[in-house]
Amino acid sequence: MISSGQKRCFLMSISLFLLATTLFVFMPALKSEPFFDKLYSNDISTYTSRFNKSVKKSAFATVLCDTTMTEAILVSIYSLKSAMNTTTSSTSQSDILVVVPDTLELSESVLTHIKLLNVIIVRGKILHESVAKDSCGTALTLWSLVDYHKIVYFSPNVFFKQNPHTLLEFPRNAVMVLSDNYEPIYGSLIVIEPSRDILEYDAELYDVEIERIPISDYLQETILSWDRIIMMPLSLLDENILIFKDATKPWNFHKYGKQDWRSSYEPSEYYTWRQAHTLLKNFLSLGSPGWANQNRQRDICDKVAPNSTSHTFPLQNKFSVLLSTYNPERIEHISLLIRHLLRSSKVHAVYVTWHNPALEVPPSLLEALTSIERERVHILRQEYDSLNNRFNPIASLLTDSVYIMDDDIFMDLGDLEFTYQTWQAQKDNAVGHFPRYHTFDPELQTGTYKVPYGQKMQYSMVLTKSMFVRSDYLFAYTCLLDQDMHRIIDDRLNCEDIAFSMLATGWTGAGPTSVTPQKPVSDFGLDLGISLSVGHMDARAECIVDFIGQFWDGQDPLIMAYNTIVPYRRTSLRRGKWESIKSQVSKYGI
Repeated sequence: MISSGQKRCFLMSISLFLLATTLFVFMPALKSEPFFDKLYSNDISTYTSRFNKSVKKSAFATVLCDTTMTEAILVSIYSLKSAMNTTTSSTSQSDILVVVPDTLELSESVLTHIKLLNVIIVRGKILHESVAKDSCGTALTLWSLVDYHKIVYFSPNVFFKQNPHTLLEFPRNAVMVLSDNYEPIYGSLIVIEPSRDILEYDAELYDVEIERIPISDYLQETILSWDRIIMMPLSLLDENILIFKDATKPWNFHKYGKQDWRSSYEPSEYYTWRQAHTLLKNFLSLGSPGWANQNRQRDICDKVAPNSTSHTFPLQNKFSVLLSTYNPERIEHISLLIRHLLRSSKVHAVYVTWHNPALEVPPSLLEALTSIERERVHILRQEYDSLNNRFNPIASLLTDSVYIMDDDIFMDLGDLEFTYQTWQAQKDNAVGHFPRYHTFDPELQTGTYKVPYGQKMQYSMVLTKSMFVRSDYLFAYTCLLDQDMHRIIDDRLNCEDIAFSMLATGWTGAGPTSVTPQKPVSDFGLDLGISLSVGHMDARAECIVDFIGQFWDGQDPLIMAYNTIVPYRRTSLRRGKWESIKSQVSKYGI
């Protein structure tokens, strides 16, 4: 006979069995799932977990599957953290994750930077050689992180301006769209609700090995094909985030090298990214605290940063002159040079860049000019001592081209205007009068810098001492390039023209153009110029190697040119006589 105690024990066992069965059936998180288990690593050395098992949190997550994208990802994360810090919402309590394939080795410096940003590294196991670098199937790991009730996935193309919490208000499968016709940005921004069931279902739907699914294909073929997809409004894109959706990005525009560069150039947005990049480096102690010009880029560019998505220059039939000077001893000569330039009907304005911040501009500079002439002359005093100042953007500049020149160059106006006409026919090119030649060996990491001479007359840049370029290049050089390049130039007091040539050609794919004037160009600095110093050529060759290695990923952006443009000159003829042909031919060894 069964006692009452045995009955209670039996009933309790039955109850526990039914409870366990119910949990097993209705809570898939407790199932044994080998597919799910292989999505991420449980090795404590590679996977940092701060999950709260009792209270689910939200998270923002990105994927680092290519070390060349580390810089862009860190800036994107930094922009997110900055946006979080400006809000009082619960977003500031959200985790930030970066999913990294367990086969991808990160350097100690990268790991340190991620740690300083207080980001959780999730080591994913999904990686296959068939997965493209820019798609990285490791992102599928995000659907397995069921300890979070919602995750906002963002690619490195996303830059957060404000209100990131608004993204968490969207339901799962919400994606960003480019325009009102609901053209989605595959893989840039999507709201995820992690679920084992959804992940396994989609794997079956796709009917291929999960390791081989690129995230872009996954989004397009599964999530983006669901009827319950939610399109985020375009207004959200404008107000709260930036998405760099075009081929050129603010971190690689100077490497683009194609003629259609203007179609995707957004100077204001690029500058926003560059500001964040500089602040990030300072936060990570990667800046140059001992550099006197540390704040130069910000102080200059904040005053002239374009207010619209593209900046245009209305005057396209005239040019402005940017004349650089430093020595007050040359003031009298500079006044004569300015008056000479103003005689040209093609010169809209002359901007004198006064490079010496320690000295006041002598009043005598403008005394010799008439009142009408003075209206076309502008003195640009500099707060910082830097060779880079010669390329500073100018808020009042109206012409689409600038003639950059040194204060010791004198040129006939007819030749100057012919050079301007040459530039108008090839506006992306740097067009000038002093060509130079270089070589670069990527294997040996060596280079040379020379003046063209001999039988093989070729060149790869023109010096900025006398050169026409697009006005767009000024803002790009000063405000959008990594200011580490500016620091190298300041430290060496050299190579600003090499850096500018690399920008112009690397960005647009247009090489230099040399113009040979009809009349001699007077160079009054031949006896005292820094180009005559010992080791000048070797120092410039070193700049070529360093610039290519640090800022162009070892790929030489410069292009060789073999022709020169000369003003038309009527062919010289003389009356020939048949009886003299033998003597003429004999001069050529025939």
